[in-house]
Amino acid sequence: MQSPDAVLERDDYDVVICSPSVATGVSIEVKGTISRVYGIFTGASSTDADMAQALGRVREPVERVIWCAKSGSNFSKVSRSTNMIELKRHLQDLTSATISLVRSSLREDTSGALVSYDWQSDPHVNLYARISADQNGSMYHLRDALQVRLSYEGHQVTVMEQQSIPIMKLLLQQTSLENRELDAEAIAAAADLTFAEVLLLEQQENIAPEERLAIAKFYLKEFYGLEVLTVDDVLWDADGRRRAEILNLEAQMLPQMAIERTLKALEKQAQWRQGYCPWDLAHVELRRQMRQSLGFDALIEQLKSGWEWTKHDLAIYTTKARTAAQHIKVALNFTITDKISDVQIVHQLLRQLGIKVKFCRWSRSVEGHKGEKLKVYCLDEEHWQQVSDILERRRIKRESLPPGAASGGEPRSNAGSPQVLTTSLQGGDPSHPSSENGLAAREWLTAESLEDVRRMWLMSETPEERSWVKVNVPAEVLERAIA
Repeated sequence: MQSPDAVLERDDYDVVICSPSVATGVSIEVKGTISRVYGIFTGASSTDADMAQALGRVREPVERVIWCAKSGSNFSKVSRSTNMIELKRHLQDLTSATISLVRSSLREDTSGALVSYDWQSDPHVNLYARISADQNGSMYHLRDALQVRLSYEGHQVTVMEQQSIPIMKLLLQQTSLENRELDAEAIAAAADLTFAEVLLLEQQENIAPEERLAIAKFYLKEFYGLEVLTVDDVLWDADGRRRAEILNLEAQMLPQMAIERTLKALEKQAQWRQGYCPWDLAHVELRRQMRQSLGFDALIEQLKSGWEWTKHDLAIYTTKARTAAQHIKVALNFTITDKISDVQIVHQLLRQLGIKVKFCRWSRSVEGHKGEKLKVYCLDEEHWQQVSDILERRRIKRESLPPGAASGGEPRSNAGSPQVLTTSLQGGDPSHPSSENGLAAREWLTAESLEDVRRMWLMSETPEERSWVKVNVPAEVLERAIA
């Protein structure tokens, strides 16, 4: 993509398909080769500004044919507000609530810096709030926003109304399913890598497709605690959605794990001593406390014991949820309106935890509601067994770590980052040329330090956590520690 004109002039391709990453930095200036540009935008990642940029990569004034979803889904992770001031307030509320919950486990300087954060005039938080509010506005009215932008930029825009064709929708769904199965087969058949091999690959600037598949396979096996990865395992993961749900459930069932994950995100930023980015903090403990306040800890235990329920049994939970609707919207990214039923509220909040329920039967003999035809629900036992098996494998993996490498559900003797990452540098250039993290090269290579690095790597469960370890630990040290 660095020099597309030279490639396109060879006429080797009938069609060129580009991902949303080709929005800036690419200029196709060749004449007479591109006959038409098609843009298909679902709003999963791009705003109207990104779409307009992508459509303009071809400089020749050829016809553009565009299909755009009415609204998108790439909202800010902090808030869906389109008002910069309100979004910043939501961010401040999230941060303040999270700090108050874990403050006793934080170093005094870390908690003090966040408590005294300048929410009014900090240029970084103001810029983030403005960009995020604009992004949310684009997502709510994606198609209209794109049309207005293209017209404002001077393009001649003709809007065409087309009726959907049921058979085409069915064919597209079938094609999408087949593509997911092909992707799953490719991941399952990829090479099996070790920690060290994955580390080396991820440090490369260009990674081959087969290597990306092998890396994806490695992380799936690591997360689910599997020796052999099957196609069904990959499909069940649903592109990472199941992993996110299981992490939520794990944190809910193991409070110490929620605190650990919240602290880890804070300490990553503290390590740099260059200020804090509140929008990148983890709010795991806040979400756990929110669900606990709704009574979900007791509800989960009821479900596991075989409880069956109707809509009338959920009032104890939904009354609290509707009262705290604004807090739930910000903390759990779930909007409660008067149009949503009690059953929908509880079931969708359970779904965030990877807990699947199902309709059992109709009944007219529910105590207190005799004669009323009611739906009776219960826990989906088959799905719950899958989730339970995964939780158990992950528990065994955590407990197999050496003493002192406790993860999530096990308390650590000292709060904060492991000693190997503690730095006394106050900013500026390091005082020691080989001291990337306050440690001299000889200190990195001691048996104790290597063991600490290995533990940190094993405890890192998300790509972001592993990336942080790779940034803060010299590559040769990390490679030796996990070899």
